[in-house]
Amino acid sequence: MSKKYGSFNVEIDYYSEYGKKNTKTHTVSPLSQQELVNEWRLVLPKKKIKKVQRENDSGRDINVRKTNERFFKINLAQLPPHLFSKLKNIYRGEDFLHYTARDNCYIYIVNPTPVDNEIRILFKFCQLYNNSFQKLTDEEKEDVKNCISLINEYEIKGWVVMKANRLFSNI
Repeated sequence: MSKKYGSFNVEIDYYSEYGKKNTKTHTVSPLSQQELVNEWRLVLPKKKIKKVQRENDSGRDINVRKTNERFFKINLAQLPPHLFSKLKNIYRGEDFLHYTARDNCYIYIVNPTPVDNEIRILFKFCQLYNNSFQKLTDEEKEDVKNCISLINEYEIKGWVVMKANRLFSNI
């Protein structure tokens, strides 16, 4: 069975009915965009680095650093909600390249889109809606409609867009 990109294995100890300690391996996969819409959150292991001795092509032993980090290239609409406040801008010289956000062993590289500001606005309104703030002014309703239509024009996909379409489709 092939593993989904970003999956990792977790070993869980358990005891058999005879009291014998056994270990079982489970594969943990990243959350889908639909699971993020439903407000699921994946608990991830901390970043680990270990040194492993390997033999190179010439037969000499060398030390190699191995890590459990997984990298994802996504857009802002796909970033898990708890990481919006952890975004960092990455520059090369004076040129903006992308954002990054870290969640233990997952590192998200967030590629910029022309509608990142609109995604942030929709994220803010989705968060307000989650916190039982359901009355929007006419101006806010217009902002939400404009953001949704502009993001849909650019065909940006992600949980923020899915949730905004579901929550605000009737305004």
